[in-house]
Amino acid sequence: MRGVMFTNTTTLSIAVLTFVVFATTSAFSKPVPQWPQYALDNCIEGDVTVQYEVGENYTVSDVVIVVADPEGVFEESAIEFMSRFSDDDAPGTIKTEAIHWRFYGGCQFREEDET
Repeated sequence: MRGVMFTNTTTLSIAVLTFVVFATTSAFSKPVPQWPQYALDNCIEGDVTVQYEVGENYTVSDVVIVVADPEGVFEESAIEFMSRFSDDDAPGTIKTEAIHWRFYGGCQFREEDET
C-alpha cells in the first residue's frame, strides 16, 4: 500500500479499515448503523442486543439495551439505528434484535516512513 507523500514528514499513520456492520433481522430494510468514531479509532468490534416495542404506526419505540459487549461503546449507535425503522409485526409486539459491528479481514494500523 502506498501512503500519501508529505514534505518534511517522516512518519504517517495509516489505518487499514474494512468493516461490516449488520443487524440480524428479517423485518427491516437495512440502513447501516453508525460505527462510533472511538471504536473505529481503536479497532473495537462489538455486539448490542436491543428490545423494542412495535408502535401503533408500526414504528419501533421504547428501545432498551438488553446487553452490550463491550459496554459503553455501541449502545448510542444501536438506539439511533433502531429508531429509524418500522416493523411489520402487530402493534404492541415486543421484539429483541442483535446488532453486530465487525471488521472484515481485521483492523490494522501501520506506521509507514515517508521521506
